Amino acid sequence: MRGLKYPESEKFENYFTLVQSTMHKSNCVFFLDAGNGNEFETETMEGEDLLGWVLPEAMADEFEAKWLADECVDDYCCQYHEVDWGGNPRRISIHCRRWER
Repeated sequence: MRGLKYPESEKFENYFTLVQSTMHKSNCVFFLDAGNGNEFETETMEGEDLLGWVLPEAMADEFEAKWLADECVDDYCCQYHEVDWGGNPRRISIHCRRWER
């Protein structure tokens, strides 16, 4: 699945599909770096707040090649973001904000 480097559970992939769908509305793609706590689980999804890169779809292929090869992606650090799921597992709403490292 685009934006995930490693295999994940089906429930996490359901959550990540929601994240990507939200990003797609802004013509962007999210690439996961790490979880950031605040876990949740429902019958169909599991996840947590996430840290990673949000790239315009036009830049995603170039970034993805470097990211998958574990090459330096420092050129993209200005686009590092946190994604949170809104805190209510019954009504998940994805929020994205720039992350200050």
